[in-house]
Amino acid sequence: MTPTKLLSRATHLLRAGRYGEHVRPLRDWFILVSIVGILLLVSGVWSYVVYYQFTNETDIKTMATPLKVNTASLTTVRTVFEKRAVERAHYLSDYHFVDPSR
Repeated sequence: MTPTKLLSRATHLLRAGRYGEHVRPLRDWFILVSIVGILLLVSGVWSYVVYYQFTNETDIKTMATPLKVNTASLTTVRTVFEKRAVERAHYLSDYHFVDPSR
């Protein structure tokens, strides 16, 4: 196939999508709504398939391994917050600040 034939076919396809003399908005809206409806249906089916596979997956349900938590870091954090609470209490009751502008 020669390049001129390819070009003529491409221009023929581009001309076929034009309106011509008669504008038909009802057809255009019907096509647009149909495409959106089909995409919405495909999205819903895909979501259902993924949900079904996820809920019926045996590997996820059988993964009941005990959770290992490093408690040393938790106790460190607790002591830091306790020190902050004590210091906050000192700021509220014991420390008296003098305003230098007065």
